[in-house]
This record gives sequence, C-alpha cells and structure tokens, in this order.
Amino acid sequence: MALFSETKVAQQREDLLAGTAISFEKAYDEALEKKVLPGYALLAGDVDGNILYSKADGVASLKEGSEQPFKLDTICWLASMTKLLTSVACLQAVEAGIVDLDKPVADVLPEVGKYGIMTDFDDEKNEGVFEPHRTPITLRHLLSHTSGYEYDWFNPLLAKWRASRNELPWTGPTVEDKSTLPLLFEPGTSFRYSGGPDWAGKLLERLTGTRRSSPR
Repeated sequence: MALFSETKVAQQREDLLAGTAISFEKAYDEALEKKVLPGYALLAGDVDGNILYSKADGVASLKEGSEQPFKLDTICWLASMTKLLTSVACLQAVEAGIVDLDKPVADVLPEVGKYGIMTDFDDEKNEGVFEPHRTPITLRHLLSHTSGYEYDWFNPLLAKWRASRNELPWTGPTVEDKSTLPLLFEPGTSFRYSGGPDWAGKLLERLTGTRRSSPR
C-alpha cells in the first residue's frame, strides 16, 4: 500500500464518513435484516492505495445455526463479478493492439460456434436440430452477450441437448467443458445472458500465453 500524508488520508476518511454517501450503509443493514444478504464487506480507497473506508457485517452463511461472522477477509465466490474484470482486461488488450474487438475469434477459438444454431430438439431421435450461423462471432459479441450463447442451465433446449450427451449443465473443470455449446440465435441479432465473457477470457489466455488465474 502506498504511503503518503497521513493528515490528508485522515481528512479524506473523515470527509467520506461525514458525507451523505454513508447512507448506503442503511441499504446493507436492511439487506441483512431481510436476509437478502448473509453478510458483506465494503472497502473504498483512493488512487494512491490508501483505504479510506472499510466495514464488514453479518454472517458468512445463512445456514441455520451458523454464527461465523462475515469479515473483511472472508473468502467469497465472486461468480459473475469476474465478468467485469475480464471485460476490462479485454478492452485493455484492444487498446494495446493485441486483439480486435470486431475481428472473428474462430481462428483462435475454434470451439466457439462449432455446433451452429440449435433451432429445435427432436425428442424421437434424442438429438438437436441445427443450422449453421452466418455471422462470425467477435469479441464484441462475447462481451455484450450477443454471441448466440446462453447458459445451458437457463435454457430447456440446451438442457435436453446436454442430457442427450449424458452431460450435466455447466459442469467440468475448464471453459471448454462448460461453455462449448450450440448457439441459440444468429450472432448480433439478440441478447442472452451467457458465458461469453468466459470465452473472451480464454481468447486472451491463448493470445498472450497467460492464465487469468495467474498472479498479476
């Protein structure tokens, strides 16, 4: 953490705590009371790395009888919050000229769109009905959830397709295992919440030879 004027930091902290912005704590307190959240950790800092505000409250689990407090260092499952981190990394790579936002990704990610679009499922044959997609999938599509993908645990057609292959939805140790799916619409023509950012992260991994999980 960067060191600089303790007087300035103390004043910034005092200004933050005295300001009307502190009312956001009320929203978190209400969420705890209504059990919308089991617990939370909040931090705010400045550009020099000084922590101006921090607070943790609640419990680490809503399981009956659990009294383990939620702390600033409680380990959490971030889930889709990592989509933002991946998107920022991808856009930095675009700025650096490593990748083009609107260039087809199939040359680096041949798995993406490999099945084409699943338009139906034939229950008698226990197999999907497919047609090829015409629009190449780009990084922009992957980041904006317009690639044609949708999470398989959201969609009945994809659930049937998984079952026909003796697979469970969204399982496996890698992005390739979980996200190599049929498309559901022509890329760029609709929106479905999906694992597209996972493929975007995989695109960066393959282009740079690094892993997203590696220490930075």
